[in-house]
Amino acid sequence: MRYLAGIPPLVLSVLLFAHLSRAEPLITPGFAVNYYLSDIDGTYQPYGVYLPDPYDPGVLHPVVLHLHGFGGRLSGFSAWQMDWADAHGWILAHPDGRGSNNYDGIGEDDLFRVLDDLKLRYHVDEDRIYLTGGSMGGHGSFRMPLRFPHVFTAGAPIAGWTDYREFYGHFYEQADPPRLPEYVDPSRRPLLETASSLWQVENAKYVWLLIGYGTWDYVNPPSNAEQIVQRLQEFGYTGYTARGDWGGHGAGYDIEEVYNYFRTKVRVRRPPAPVYVTNTLKYNRGYWLRLDALRSNLQWARLAARAVGSTIEVEASNVARYTLLAEENPVDLSGPVTVYTNGLLSYQGVPGGDLTIAAQMDAGYRIVGWQPADDAALPAVRKRHGLQGPLHDAFLSRFVVTYGTAGSRAETERNRRDALRFCAEWNHWMVAHWSWQTPKERRDNWWEPPYPAKAGAYIPETQPLLTPIPDTTVTDEQLSGANLVLFGDAQTHHLIAQIADALPIRLQENGVRLGSRLYTGPTVNYVFIAPNPLNPQRYVVVSRGYLSSRIDPYRHPGGAVGKDLEALPFYWPDYVVWNSAREPARTVQAPFVYLPETYLEAGYFDDEWRLDDDPPATTPFFSAEPVGDAYPAPVEIALVAEDRPGGFGVARTEYALDGGAWTEYTGPIRVALPGEHVLQFRSVDRCGRFFYETQGGRTRGLDAPGNVEPTRRITFRVRQSGG
Repeated sequence: MRYLAGIPPLVLSVLLFAHLSRAEPLITPGFAVNYYLSDIDGTYQPYGVYLPDPYDPGVLHPVVLHLHGFGGRLSGFSAWQMDWADAHGWILAHPDGRGSNNYDGIGEDDLFRVLDDLKLRYHVDEDRIYLTGGSMGGHGSFRMPLRFPHVFTAGAPIAGWTDYREFYGHFYEQADPPRLPEYVDPSRRPLLETASSLWQVENAKYVWLLIGYGTWDYVNPPSNAEQIVQRLQEFGYTGYTARGDWGGHGAGYDIEEVYNYFRTKVRVRRPPAPVYVTNTLKYNRGYWLRLDALRSNLQWARLAARAVGSTIEVEASNVARYTLLAEENPVDLSGPVTVYTNGLLSYQGVPGGDLTIAAQMDAGYRIVGWQPADDAALPAVRKRHGLQGPLHDAFLSRFVVTYGTAGSRAETERNRRDALRFCAEWNHWMVAHWSWQTPKERRDNWWEPPYPAKAGAYIPETQPLLTPIPDTTVTDEQLSGANLVLFGDAQTHHLIAQIADALPIRLQENGVRLGSRLYTGPTVNYVFIAPNPLNPQRYVVVSRGYLSSRIDPYRHPGGAVGKDLEALPFYWPDYVVWNSAREPARTVQAPFVYLPETYLEAGYFDDEWRLDDDPPATTPFFSAEPVGDAYPAPVEIALVAEDRPGGFGVARTEYALDGGAWTEYTGPIRVALPGEHVLQFRSVDRCGRFFYETQGGRTRGLDAPGNVEPTRRITFRVRQSGG
């Protein structure tokens, strides 16, 4: 057995092999540090790679991605690992993951860019791509095969976290109540579920997992792995091996066992019965299934299919639109195909390629059928894969940071300072991994370039850095090719003023209006994401102020500067309004602070990128047909409520019978008394918004009151049976 303990550090001489260009791909066997050019921020990002000796460019080579833990960077490989790769012809890669970013958000993007670069340089076997790692690397090795089961053949996660209900409490939570398990910030909850592999275990149907953990692990306790195993068993899956080793964090990480496990695993190309679960359009594909629209946002959806001959039977839950992809589909979509969705005939014909099916709904928003989608019926601007939000998605493709210069000199300086602080935190945490110098003369402007810092390992001396630009210098090319991050407001930023009327939030002088609620004052700040009205294929982020823990290398450990950005994927919804006069609360990891303590409101836009103001609809159903003008006694009335597609679902239904008190509906209403009756009913939806109130000196987020359906009233008669 070969345990990953005490791997020798990478010697500096490997930097002599660094390549900053793809023009001359390295084909020499051995270890090197390669670089790819990131489209996001124009920086060169490193990764380690070992090519087997001999390397045959005419042969397909499996790839193992080794994911480092928190606080780590890319590394080399032990002599045993390199000998093993030589003997079996495998490529070993060590992504940097943009440092400590949980292989989520930009850390996830790094893995795919490394894969892209490997495929450009070398002959990669795309049916044999594997991941392994411990601790934070275990998070990624759990998460990636479950989010992208059609890409990764197998994962070997060791000591990774899988459930925010365990992990969030001892790494990100506020130090004092209210806190888990009784409370978690409601605007973060759906994002934390997305980050938690436990919610996507069903996607593991055709992937393999080798799960390891220490039975005395107090960092990521065994429950993280044990819950995954329990779910795998509940689904009847057998493609996993799990073992708990006596010991603490990372115990029993046997790399020889991992490699030998991978050797026998090959990607399933055309699975006959794939399934995919998700709560976001960002993660929307499993094999030949693609989910294109959710029925209710922030809620989990499930899409499953079974191919039998030329027939495809689909099960869709919380799905409004989906696509059957021709790629790697066991059914030939160039020939005759029959499709059923939830038992209803949805298509019969020759698709000739990808086939998109959409739900058909009645006036009460109930699904009454499925048929080929009509793109002309879609709204011009809508949430879709790649334009679904939330806030962090603007930082996963090319973006430009600008600050407003339309106001006074003091207002311009405030906007510039906020933009510079953000860029300094981004450049440290995402790009340069600096060791900070602290000359006294830079104490009050350390965040202005040139920074008083020395770049970390593997960072080129000429590394480009993120720098804000004045609003008057934004070019047409940047408008068409980049997301825009705008620091300022409609009074102080030229571009914000230009697009203000087309934004989903009404901007006010010194504040903002959201529906009927007005927030104004010199300490009211906000940040939100939306499609750019000047180019709806790209995002715009409007930020009046900059909310972060304000980690200062002069007062705090320098390595922590910008660490709030680590949690971009699960901290920020579509919008936040906050009061800068409120003092953030302490967290369990000082000096980081609990930002929701400052919130006034936070939430999400609906599928048309606007505040949800559409009420649900309720349809009554009687358990029997009337006989003449009356129903035979007893009769039961079921109330079926549905929210408008693209909203956030129904919160509750309530009714009043014969003038009685309003009662929450929990099941069919039984009426046995003969005579005339009057039933009133209405439903209330969830609107995706959360209001923050101070209770007992602490701020707590609450579901905002939803949209209320106008009260409906029906009159009916009941006749005694046989009467």
